[in-house]
Amino acid sequence: MTTAIILCEGATLPVGFRESDSRVLRIAAHGAEANLRLEMPGPSIYQNLGAVALDLVHLAAYVYTADRLLSRGAKDVYGERWKRRLHFVVPVRARAVWEASEVTRLLGQTLGFLSDDSYTFTFVDFQQDEPTQQTYLALPDYDSATSVALFSGGLDSLAGVVWDHVANGERPILVSHRPAFVISKRQKDLVK
Repeated sequence: MTTAIILCEGATLPVGFRESDSRVLRIAAHGAEANLRLEMPGPSIYQNLGAVALDLVHLAAYVYTADRLLSRGAKDVYGERWKRRLHFVVPVRARAVWEASEVTRLLGQTLGFLSDDSYTFTFVDFQQDEPTQQTYLALPDYDSATSVALFSGGLDSLAGVVWDHVANGERPILVSHRPAFVISKRQKDLVK
C-alpha cells in the first residue's frame, strides 16, 4: 500500500510524521512555491464564498491533484496494492469547523468510499496572504443566463443542454472539468 503525506500551502510535517516514512507531495496555489493553478471559470461568486466554502474549494483541488499525481503503481494493480494511504496537512480558514471530529470522519469516509483509499487530515491555520480580488471564479457578465448545466462533452450532457435550450428556452451556463486538451477541444467545439 502506497503511503503519502500531502503538505498543502507550505504546511510542515505534523508531529509524529517523518519524511522518510512515506512519499511527501507538496501542493500550493498561493505564494512563492505555488505549483497548482486553481482556476474555475464561472459566474463571479468568489466574493460570496464564506470561509468554509472557500476551504472546501481548495481542499477539493488538493485531493484531486494528489490523486492525479500519486501513482497506484503498475497498470494491473488490484486488491490491497490498489489502495493508498493519504494524509493531508491542510491550512484552512475555518479550522474549528474542519477539526470537528464528525466532519473530519465523514470527509475521510466519503473520499475513501469514492476512491478506495484511506484519507486522514491534519488541519492548520491558513497563513497565506490572499489577494483581495481573486481571478478564479471570475467571468464576464452572465445576466442573460437562466440555468446552469453540467457539461462533460459526452452525449448525455450535450442532449441535456440542447433539450434545455431548444425545448425549454433556457440559456444555460455550462459547468465543466477539463483534465486534458482533447476533452477541452471537444467541449469547445460542441459549444460552438
